[in-house]
Amino acid sequence: MIKKIRIKNFKSIKDWQEISFEKKSKESGKDFYVNKKSNLLRSIALVGQNASGKSNVIEAITFIKNLVLNSENHFPDKGILYQNFELNEKGEPTEFEITFIINNTKYEYKFSHDRKQILKESLSIFSPKKQKIFERKKQVFSFGRKYEADLKNKKDQTIQETLFLSRASQLGSKILKPVYSFFGDIKGGYQKINFADENNFSLIKKPEIKEKFLDFLYKADFSIVDVELVKDRRMVQTFSGLTEKSFFNLKLTHSNRKKETFSLNFSAESEGTKTFIKLIYSFLDIKQKGNILLIDEIEASLNIELANFVLKTFLEERKDIQIIFSTHNPDLLNDLRSDQIKIIEKKNKVETEIIELYKMVKSDKKINKNYGEYYKEGLLGGQPNLID
Repeated sequence: MIKKIRIKNFKSIKDWQEISFEKKSKESGKDFYVNKKSNLLRSIALVGQNASGKSNVIEAITFIKNLVLNSENHFPDKGILYQNFELNEKGEPTEFEITFIINNTKYEYKFSHDRKQILKESLSIFSPKKQKIFERKKQVFSFGRKYEADLKNKKDQTIQETLFLSRASQLGSKILKPVYSFFGDIKGGYQKINFADENNFSLIKKPEIKEKFLDFLYKADFSIVDVELVKDRRMVQTFSGLTEKSFFNLKLTHSNRKKETFSLNFSAESEGTKTFIKLIYSFLDIKQKGNILLIDEIEASLNIELANFVLKTFLEERKDIQIIFSTHNPDLLNDLRSDQIKIIEKKNKVETEIIELYKMVKSDKKINKNYGEYYKEGLLGGQPNLID
């Protein structure tokens, strides 16, 4: 589980910004959102106006994941994708820090980079005191005494464009394997699911997953009673002429009040239905393989009741997952704890700033638990100043 994430110099984020999953408030009746074993929050809401940087926060987490999982495939002298703060003219490095827990053990991972190379990278373990697993400054490496035998022989196979965590894990490090796997457990990007690709919907072929999928749709009051992945062949134009290719389509069977059935392809469904199905599939995927789910604009094409249903059902189904979601809809905040809500604002209209609602509530006792209503009234920030 994630304990906290810190981000600096990434897209609209200039100075250090932090998202903490640590339980801080003592609000009664809302322990559903707290993992009792770790005492960490199970979901975080990022709320703010358009262009405040909510999506950039989620993109930063996705970037960390992708660099850990894929940087070992980078080529020498080809550089690194560098998405620094837009107005940073000094070429300062992008920096990330993430503290997390695996099997009751706390880890702290940090790295910084520019467009050319990894500048710094370190991994520490707390057992119970903080111990260095490895530390790196450009291509100079050092290792904790207990971990040197496993890691030292892998440093010479790590180029400047590659994270050592990524490369050493691929080279078979037993010490780094659970940490590497942790980043693989971060799932997101439900909007990009393409059901024409069989691999994106292969879970539906499993009877137990299909049953759960249909159960979600039934509980959400959709009329869908069956789902099937259908193979289709059609002619497509290529450089060499017309070629027959295979495509896959998700076919959904509906039932009306008279128990009459009819089928629709996924592409013919409403935007709300398609969004809900993608979210459900993302959750079933994470239930099989992951522990952290990123959802950008959860209410897109969904009404507030369905968005709430999605969040609560996911958390009820899996007690050990964490969800980070962004939203424009303040009604999604009313049932949450103050320490779950992060207000995203544009400082000086250019820099993304993350403000913890918990701190605002702590300093102003007048703010009650109906946080969505306070947000609507503009009392919590994160709202546009509209001009008549």
